[in-house]
Amino acid sequence: MEFELDKDELEPYRLELAIGSLFVAANLVAEEKDTKRRTKMKTVTFELLDRVREEFADKGVPAEPARDALLAFFRGLRPEWSREDAVRCAVEWGVNAPFGHEYYLKFSDDDRWEAITELGAVTGLSGEELREIRKVKEDAENAHKPSKAVRLILAGAAGIAGVALVVLSGGLLAAALAPAGLTGGAAVLAGLAALGGGAVATGGMGVAGGIWILAGLGAVGGAVSATSAAQVLGATSSALVIPELVKAQVLFDRIYLQRPGREGAVDALNNVVLLRDAMDDEVERLEARNEDDAPAVKNTAEVHKGFRRAVEWMTERLGAE
Repeated sequence: MEFELDKDELEPYRLELAIGSLFVAANLVAEEKDTKRRTKMKTVTFELLDRVREEFADKGVPAEPARDALLAFFRGLRPEWSREDAVRCAVEWGVNAPFGHEYYLKFSDDDRWEAITELGAVTGLSGEELREIRKVKEDAENAHKPSKAVRLILAGAAGIAGVALVVLSGGLLAAALAPAGLTGGAAVLAGLAALGGGAVATGGMGVAGGIWILAGLGAVGGAVSATSAAQVLGATSSALVIPELVKAQVLFDRIYLQRPGREGAVDALNNVVLLRDAMDDEVERLEARNEDDAPAVKNTAEVHKGFRRAVEWMTERLGAE
């Protein structure tokens, strides 16, 4: 059931995600009618491009964020796509804040999905399948709507912006920007603690996205317990964790439930349940040691609610199949 990515495949996968993210941003710039906002979008898009060119200095990334140039470059990155890889990227582009979590810029979600549809023509996803992904994504977001803070995030005010985590063979996460010398479980936890860092265009977190939530901690190199992960997640803003849960939900529906015999679906759900239960224990631990209104308690409780809602949503989807 594990999603594995060979180390030799890692770099191009990240680059594909990055260029696609830039293409989405460039499309939003081109379609924006408000001159002032368009100028701001363009400034941020150039910043994202600079980060990508620095990250992939030897890959020949276009020097300008022009749509045609980016799409042509993206088309040449991979001769053939598997459906699951194409779905993973589409989910990332559809959930991530296109201009990163550092800035809040309003944009048309229709324009975002217009760009994703163009990318889908390259990756092999039909317009019908992309419309279904968008529909499921919106339904997954609705599962978290009771929280006003979450509504704001999911409306596009912010989001996971390409955290420095990458998927490696034999497991899930390693921290691309973890402190030097950390390996195995320590690197994973350092990477989880970095949620919200970096830019979506670098493609770092995008590869992990909701995948590590579904794949579980047992596949991570080095011992990482659900308890340890819950402590890190509880210390991470719920505004950054909830979009990752949305990704996990959409991937569960559009990948696991579409496989013959729904291969891996039950295991994936059980892994989310494991983290939900660990979050429950973490809330109790913090409540026993803090004031009831302590920020740590409130944030961890919000993350726990997110996991609980995700489990309920996934359980319903599994039973409906």
